[in-house]
Amino acid sequence: MFNQVEQVEIMLYVNDPEKCAKFWSEEVGFIVKEEGKGPEESKNYLLAASKNAESSLHLFDREVIAKYSPELDLATPSLLFSCDDVKKARQKLLDKGVTVGEVVDMGSAETCNFADPEGHYFAFKSMKK
Repeated sequence: MFNQVEQVEIMLYVNDPEKCAKFWSEEVGFIVKEEGKGPEESKNYLLAASKNAESSLHLFDREVIAKYSPELDLATPSLLFSCDDVKKARQKLLDKGVTVGEVVDMGSAETCNFADPEGHYFAFKSMKK
């Protein structure tokens, strides 16, 4: 049925897709792979951690999606990204003025969370060496 589950496109419903795309690209370091238009000329953005990444984030206008697909759950999912070094990644985000939590020791990994401009929290982790 699903022959390429490793290629996942995560849909995030946000109030301001343009502002959030700018955050993900300028602050987090993702690349904008595609910019599109939806119903009512609403903007949407496809972003990925790198050019060849098989997973991506697709930002959509929450209000427009709610209008055209009221059956959808528009809640922000809990996402956990991997990185090489949580402490370095945290410092980079702090240096850019991003709201970032403390590093938490999870045994075999360290994690930290950060907020986008709309107050949605996401996490990142690195495995201990």
